[in-house]
Amino acid sequence: MSEENPSVSAYFDEVKYLLITEPSIGSFDILREVVKEKEGLIRIRAMLSNKGILEIFEYVTIDREKPVVNTYSFHWQDGRGNLLSRWDNAPHHKEVTRFPHHRHLENGVVSSKQVTLREVLEIIQEEISQQM
Repeated sequence: MSEENPSVSAYFDEVKYLLITEPSIGSFDILREVVKEKEGLIRIRAMLSNKGILEIFEYVTIDREKPVVNTYSFHWQDGRGNLLSRWDNAPHHKEVTRFPHHRHLENGVVSSKQVTLREVLEIIQEEISQQM
């Protein structure tokens, strides 16, 4: 069994800290966390303060001693299970201008820049704040 890479572990610790300190997150469960020598993945289900859900997936590798997010998906839905938005970089929408980065909305798919969990949480927090 290989030792955990401190860079991947530290990155995942930052993800967890971000969720703990984010006001829009009520609670979260780590569904899967794998840390290997030069790569890792994390899958989290976060319950939002407004009863919505954010499903988080990131696959991270180490490049020049720094973590790089290679694959990501941030799936946001309301309390009834309706899609609000999903940002990901799965290579299945070649028509988008910033391929493979795209965003699923209720009415279709649009091009998107690569987003971070922090950016997604800011968008969600803004939306929840407007609802109050």
